[in-house]
Amino acid sequence: MKKIIFFAMLLLIVDLQAQATNNKVGINTRNPTENLDVNGVVHADKLYLRAPGDPQELPIKFMASSNRSLDVYDPSVGNSSLVNYINLVFTRVSNVGVAAYDTKISAADFTVAVRSFSIENSATDIDVYTRHDLNATKTSSPYYQASPDFVAYVSGGTWWVRARYLDSKLTKAGGVPSNGDRFNIRLQLLVFKELITKNIATPTPGAGLDLGGTDGSTSVIPKPAGF
Repeated sequence: MKKIIFFAMLLLIVDLQAQATNNKVGINTRNPTENLDVNGVVHADKLYLRAPGDPQELPIKFMASSNRSLDVYDPSVGNSSLVNYINLVFTRVSNVGVAAYDTKISAADFTVAVRSFSIENSATDIDVYTRHDLNATKTSSPYYQASPDFVAYVSGGTWWVRARYLDSKLTKAGGVPSNGDRFNIRLQLLVFKELITKNIATPTPGAGLDLGGTDGSTSVIPKPAGF
């Protein structure tokens, strides 16, 4: 029995040595192409990497739960990152804001959200107000806190954005408001690859959260699944 075990271990050592060519080790392959080339399925309780190098120089792999395969993301060759910041600057915008703008970003590949926005007069005065009176030529109309409508939405397979105030118009601070006023609107968008996003319906698809006419402070609202 000892001779058989010794002979088996000897064969294993010889086989590993035969596969270790050009400082490369192969398991279940005699022609390794990497430092460690495994032909088969690997089960590991813990995996340690010694001096793995700069993460920016290495591809990042993610396990996709839908097909249980590895999707490889390489920042050096990809045209975008997993999470992207995009700054949109609209100049010389009319006092109604931006009603609809097609970013041309694919809704099938990305999820877009408006992170922040800012508005300034296209001249020198950066103070901007909104007017509830849609006729911005009337100087007697009082100022109101308007309802912001700065959103990203899907239409025709791509992401669009709106940047405006509902039922209001922009007006510069001081002076006489005019329909000829122009403004600059800046949007910062967060763009996520679909690989790392998940659509969670709350509480059920197509259903809303009925607060029963209350402010919601005493309502029991279910949290999204998984959080």
